[in-house]
Amino acid sequence: LLPPGIRAQLPAGGDLLIIPQGQLGLIPFGLLPVGSDTLLGSRFALRYAPSLSASIAAEDRAGISATSDRIRQLAPALVVGDPAMPAPFRLDGHPYALGDLSSARDEGRAVADSLGAASWLTGAAATETAVRKELSAARLVHLATHGIVFTSDAHARLSFIALAPDAAHDGRLSVGTILDSLSLQAELVVLSACQTGVGDIKAAEGTLGLQRAMLAKGARSVLVSLWNVSDESTLFLIQRFYHHWLHDAPAVSKSEALRRAQGDVQIEARNAQHPDHRVWSDPFYWAAFQIVGAP
Repeated sequence: LLPPGIRAQLPAGGDLLIIPQGQLGLIPFGLLPVGSDTLLGSRFALRYAPSLSASIAAEDRAGISATSDRIRQLAPALVVGDPAMPAPFRLDGHPYALGDLSSARDEGRAVADSLGAASWLTGAAATETAVRKELSAARLVHLATHGIVFTSDAHARLSFIALAPDAAHDGRLSVGTILDSLSLQAELVVLSACQTGVGDIKAAEGTLGLQRAMLAKGARSVLVSLWNVSDESTLFLIQRFYHHWLHDAPAVSKSEALRRAQGDVQIEARNAQHPDHRVWSDPFYWAAFQIVGAP
């Protein structure tokens, strides 16, 4: 996947844009070796894009300044953690029932605190209607909840982020709804749920799913995951990501903030006093996450 001829052309470090095609969209490129003891994700801050044109379009959108207070520029922020779940349903005979996520509630609270946000949405208040109302104006969107992704042509538009149902909506904020009914101007959308970077893979168009829908409707960047992630390590990684992105000096890109946060997870594993944290050195606990779109 990373032959010597390509490795020889790589610079010493910095940001690196990856535009994978087909099944390569499921590969965490950060784990590819670039030497006997160096991984690509250790040497570079990686970001991804479904195509070069999609990357250019995302970068051309108005972004926040690297030299000003990022927290102030990211207002208003929409933060959701552990919404009440949609009703169980069946699709093609398969049952889907989603449980509560106490760790997502902790994550929502932590993100809101890092932003100095006076309020955030959780439980029955985190309805699809409330989220839709705030989504179009939000400069930062953080959704810590369940995600259900369908990878077939027939059902790709049904992939959804789970929110609380209400009288107007079923709580399944789907790819189809995002593409058909919503618009965004977010600097960053964080889809902190399982497999939000997966979808219907098209050879020349990248992965068609939640991340592509958010980019198509105006987001500059999306933070997604490639597999079912660990609750506790994800909470730690997300907190470290925001710390680096909002407070490091000089200011760093989102992809560099993620690289540093992933390194922090591994450092925590090496120094852990908590026995459950000692396994975090395994890439399962940190390598699923990717920045897609603009730096």
